[in-house]
Formats: sequence, structure tokens, C-alpha cells
Amino acid sequence: MWKFILFFGITIITFSTASAQSKVLLADKFKNNKNGWRLQNDTSFLVDINDGVLHIEKFKKNFTDRGCLWYTKEIDGLNTLEDFSITVYAKFFSGGDVVDMIDLQWGTWDKIISSKATSIYQLNFLIKGDVKLDYFNKTWNYSLRQKSKEILDRNLYRPNEYNKYELIQKDGFVVFNINDKQYFKQFASPIAGNTIGFQGCLKAVWEVDKIIVKQLNTSSTKNKVNNVQSNVLIDSTSNKPIEETLNVYPNPFINEFTIQLPVEKSTTAKIELFDINGKLILECDKKLDAGENTIRLYADVAPGTYILKSTIDNKQRSAKLIKQ
Repeated sequence: MWKFILFFGITIITFSTASAQSKVLLADKFKNNKNGWRLQNDTSFLVDINDGVLHIEKFKKNFTDRGCLWYTKEIDGLNTLEDFSITVYAKFFSGGDVVDMIDLQWGTWDKIISSKATSIYQLNFLIKGDVKLDYFNKTWNYSLRQKSKEILDRNLYRPNEYNKYELIQKDGFVVFNINDKQYFKQFASPIAGNTIGFQGCLKAVWEVDKIIVKQLNTSSTKNKVNNVQSNVLIDSTSNKPIEETLNVYPNPFINEFTIQLPVEKSTTAKIELFDINGKLILECDKKLDAGENTIRLYADVAPGTYILKSTIDNKQRSAKLIKQ
């Protein structure tokens, strides 16, 4: 899904506390466009700054107007291999294709998005409650969607107001907060780059009042891996055990687990996590290389029994997981 992106100039401020140091690489309230945002007004998009607010609008639906604007800005001092955060204060006015609130991206861009030099993550937040994390390198290699309760039911999102959206990359995780409450957390291996931004290619109108970008201190805390445990696989068509095993560890798990997937040739795996009633909690699509592959997933779910399913080359397997 092609989208349009806006990126930012740089204002550098540093501050320190007794326990940590962070560097503010951008703190923009859009006064007088001092950071040189590129504005646009044509048949597809309106990007403008008025009264300290960045206005972003696409006029037509995606299948009516498939054109998108990739608008990138390198940020001096940023290293997306290290810990960082992006905080955006934004208001959503209306949509047209889907109720797609905000997309955040970070990594490395080339002038041609499909070139091998481009390597980016993209996080999509949807008002219906889903968060989607994608990874692009030559093609979309990884896609994970977390199913959540309705945003409005959780009182995290305030309609028709400016909401605070915060993306934090820290200690091997990507965390997404809405109004200072954690809404999404997942493993994400850091990628090189110094370019960030937010994007939207679907028909929509929204405005940004403020953005803050920080390079965070790097924590020495590392995620540890527990011992491997094997689970009997069930063929989804015959409902009978099969000889091969699906290696998932740890099991029982607390909030995270790892799946080992050996394959003979390059292919794609779909991983799905269901609760005991069959409700889909988490789904992940990942391209696999020939040989041994691992997928680490974070699932902050209630204690109980869950079913993990994998689909590779139309062959489904399942394993029972216990959340402590």
C-alpha cells in the first residue's frame, strides 16, 4: 500500500538526568516553518502550515488516485540502530478508505523506494484497534498485526482532540503508546538509518501540532532466551499428530516466546496466535530463508491456554502454549 510521508528538519537540544542521558534531535511546534518543511498543493495532496499546525490531506481514495508522495528527511545525529523515540501530537479529522489514524516509519531510504538501499520499518495504528508492524527491504519481508480491543473502549484515544502518539525503540522492542499508556509492544531487530517520519496515502485529513524526536541512552539490559521445548504438531486437515515438531520456547511463557522454523527453500510463513475460544490475538507473516529461521514474538496476554498455528507452503501445524 503506497503512502505519502512527511519528514522533519532538526533542532538539537540536550538534557540529562541522574540516571540517563537523551538527546533531543527535533522539537518542532511548526512556528514559521523554521525547520523547512516542504509544502505541497496539487490535485492529490495539500500539505500546509498555518498557526503552528501542520495540515496533511489527501483528496481522493486510494483506488481513485494511486499516487503517493515519498517525502524524506535525514536527521543529523540520529542512529536507528540505537534506542530512540518519536512523539507526535496529532488530530485526525476524517478518512475515506479505512479509519487509518497514523503511520510511523524509520530507517534508510533511497531515491527509489524499491531499491536495495531502502530498509525501513512501518508501524500503522488503526482506530478499530489493530496495530501493524511491517519491515521493508527490497520487498515487504515481515508483517505483524496485533488484534486489540476497541480503542474507544479502552479510553486511550480521544476523538476530535489532539492525542499523543509515542513510538519507542528500546532494548530490542518497539513500543507504541497512546496518551502515555502502552498499547503495543513487540520484538524488532534494529536497522541502520537516520531518517524517520510519518505517512498516510489513503484519503484522510489530519493535523500535527508538535513532534519530538530523541536519541535515547542505550540500556545494557539484554533479552535472555530460555531452554527449548518441543510441542506435538497437529495436521489441520486430519486433526492427527504428525511426526515433525514445532520448536517453541519457553513453554509455558511469560510474555515472549521464540519459534524455530527450519525450511529447505526460501518461502513465507504465517504465524497465528489464538485464545482457547478461537479468537485471533496476533498474526505474523515473515519471509524465510533456506535453513534455520527464528521468529520472536511478544504477547502480553492473560494467563491461560493458547493455540499457536504456523502455515508454510499450505501446510498447517499447531502447538498448545501456556501463558503463566
